[in-house]
Amino acid sequence: MQERLVVTELSVHVKKEHLIKNLSLKLDKGTITCIVAPNGTGKTTFFKSLAGILPINTGNITIDSESFNDRKRFNQNLFFLESSEQLFQNLTAYENVQFISKLWKQDTDINQLLDFVGIRKYKDKKVKHLSLGMKQKVLVAVAIASGSDFIIFDEPLNGLDIENIENISTIFLALKKKGKTLLLSSHNIFEISKLCDHIYFLVNGSISEAPLDYKTLKEQYNSVFTVRRE
Repeated sequence: MQERLVVTELSVHVKKEHLIKNLSLKLDKGTITCIVAPNGTGKTTFFKSLAGILPINTGNITIDSESFNDRKRFNQNLFFLESSEQLFQNLTAYENVQFISKLWKQDTDINQLLDFVGIRKYKDKKVKHLSLGMKQKVLVAVAIASGSDFIIFDEPLNGLDIENIENISTIFLALKKKGKTLLLSSHNIFEISKLCDHIYFLVNGSISEAPLDYKTLKEQYNSVFTVRRE
């Protein structure tokens, strides 16, 4: 399987705190990978460093052999928006998708895309008036509209009801089938155990691969992070 993203010995310091330590990770094309850890352990920091929002101290990142240092070419292949709160709250769902499509120079059929994520009937509502589940779907639509092959979602299932978790999980699997590479973070280990090809624990700034079986994953999660908290 073709490699999509390669992270090599990445280290990131924030306010003199060493949050990411010599982290290495390889993602294949058309896969879904999840980073699992409690809040405050560096998941978002890792994602921001991949997206160039935070500077890296040491290490290297490539997407399809394109260097992280060539930001223009690199960013054509990557999309990350931290949360739905970073959407334009006073613009409609349609306008948010349209903006990103134009910014990434994509010829997007916006109505078709809004149909795909299940929010076309809300397309003319301002984002600030949408429910959390609808906002998350706008965020997913915006990411797809970028045309990026590599997409990062930070806690995309957080705070959603069962129906919206199932809807977004179905969308993610459809994106995977289209060859997109997804990197997620989540606390919902039951759902991600059904969704992901690979799961990693982030502990003390480094990652270790975790099992996909839910029962074993839960046992290891409780063991790893209970010990860490103590």
